[in-house]
Amino acid sequence: MEPTTIALLISRLAIQMIPGSDVLLTAGELVKSLANARKEYQEAPKDLTSSIEQRREKILGTLNEVQTKIMLYMSNQPDLLRLLPILLDQTITVYKAQTEQDLKLAELSLEQIKGAIKQYQDIESQRKLARWLAVVVSIAALAGLGALIFWGSSGGPNVNTVLPIIQVPLPILLWSTIGSFTAILYRFNSSGDIELQDPLRWLFTRPLTGIVMGTIAYFAVLIGLISIVKDPTAVSKTLSSAGATEILWLVAFISGFSDRFADGLLKALVGRFGGNAEAGLVTLDGISNSAKPSLSEALPVFKSWIEQQKAMIPKNIVLGADNPGHPSKEASSQNEAQKEDVADLEKEQVIPNPSS
Repeated sequence: MEPTTIALLISRLAIQMIPGSDVLLTAGELVKSLANARKEYQEAPKDLTSSIEQRREKILGTLNEVQTKIMLYMSNQPDLLRLLPILLDQTITVYKAQTEQDLKLAELSLEQIKGAIKQYQDIESQRKLARWLAVVVSIAALAGLGALIFWGSSGGPNVNTVLPIIQVPLPILLWSTIGSFTAILYRFNSSGDIELQDPLRWLFTRPLTGIVMGTIAYFAVLIGLISIVKDPTAVSKTLSSAGATEILWLVAFISGFSDRFADGLLKALVGRFGGNAEAGLVTLDGISNSAKPSLSEALPVFKSWIEQQKAMIPKNIVLGADNPGHPSKEASSQNEAQKEDVADLEKEQVIPNPSS
C-alpha cells in the first residue's frame, strides 16, 4: 500500500473521530517527510549487496506486509489511527537508517506491532469459533425444546408441572431460557464484531443468568400479587384467572431477554426490602474502574512514539491523552487542517475521491 494512500486514510479516519480523542496527525506532513527520506535514500550512493542494504529491503518488505495485515484484521478505527502513523514513521526511520543498530531498533518496534496484529488475528479466530458455537447452541436449544414439547404431549410434564424443592413452574424456566437464547441471537444479529468483545460469555453465561432472573421475576410478581390481594383464597383465583399465567410467562421471557429489565427489578426489590435502590447491585471492591488500554495503546513503541511527537509536533496538534474532555479550539483547528490535507491529496489525485 502506498504511503500517500495510508496518509489519506489516516486523515479521513481522524476527521471522523472526535477531535482530541486520539492521536491526530497531519497526513500531508507524513507524506512529505516520507517522500524526502525516500528521495534522499535513492539519490545517495549505496552498495545494494551490502548486509545493511539487504536488511533494509527486508524490513521495508515486512512493513508492507504489516500494513496489509492491519487493514485486514483491525476493524477498530482508533487502533488504525494509532498504528498507521507509526508504520509511516518507522518507514521513514528505515530509509534514514545509517547503521545496523538503527535498523535493529526499527525491527524491534516492528515486532511489537506484529505481536499486536497476532493478537487481533487470534481474536478474529475466536469470534469465528463463537459464531459456529452460537449456531450449534441455538440448534441444540431448539432441539431440546422440541423434544420437551413432544414429551409433554406424550404424557410427560405439562404447564402445571412444578419443580420440586425450588417450587418453580416448569413453563417459567422454559420461557426464561427462550428469552435468554433470543437475546443471544438478537445480539449477534444487531451488533458488529467489534462490539462482541467476549462472545463466549454470551453463549454460556447468558442463558444461566436469564433462567435465574426469570425465576426471580416470577417470585417478585407472585409476592406482589399476594401483597395486593389480602384474601388468600382470592390469590389462587387471581393466579388461575384467564391471562394471569400468560402474564407470568411473559415476565419470565422479558427477564431472560432484557438485562435492563432484570436489573431494574432487582434494584426495586433491594429498595423494597430497605436497601439503597440507587446503589450498585454488586460491590466491586478491588476491581479497577479505569478503562483498560487497547492493544495498540499498550505497545511500548506507541508510548515512545507519543513522547517523540509531543516534543516534535507543533502546539496546535493535540494528542488524545492530553485532551480527554470536550474538543478545544486547538483540536478544532487541527481537524480543519486535516480536512484541508484530504482535499489537497485528492486534488493531486493521489487516490480518487470515493464520492466522485
